[in-house]
Amino acid sequence: MSMIEVLRRSRYTLGRKFLPPEWLQSQEDHYWRQRQMNHRGIKPFVAEPMHSPRKINRARRDAT
Repeated sequence: MSMIEVLRRSRYTLGRKFLPPEWLQSQEDHYWRQRQMNHRGIKPFVAEPMHSPRKINRARRDAT
């Protein structure tokens, strides 16, 4: 299943409904597969979450 199909399938759940765990896992798997395919770095690809710029900015703002 392609990522577009995954996103279309889950579109109706926007709002109060939650995605089933299987759908969330499917989205996560597709996300990491896409990240790996787009990886052009010198080092081997490692599937680890990146930091969030918003979270960092919030932390800096709250620290001052």
